[in-house]
Amino acid sequence: MKVEVVNKLEEIIYYQGSHGIEDYLDEFQTLISNANYTDSCTIVVKFRRDLQTTIQNQITALLVECLKDIDLTMWFEATRCINQT
Repeated sequence: MKVEVVNKLEEIIYYQGSHGIEDYLDEFQTLISNANYTDSCTIVVKFRRDLQTTIQNQITALLVECLKDIDLTMWFEATRCINQT
């Protein structure tokens, strides 16, 4: 099962797409946990890469001063905030 989870995370076709933010966050967190990923930088890069481009850009524009690329919690919270606006 771990191999399948890692493969899904590493595929180019895995992305938020039409999934709602909460569904995407839940699935992403489950995949990361099941894959035993622990490196914050790697996780943030994968999370950011797989978000819809418009959400990526909104988060970056709004939080450029305080958003650290390796702070996954900030990315999750910023994504939720963008979704609520």
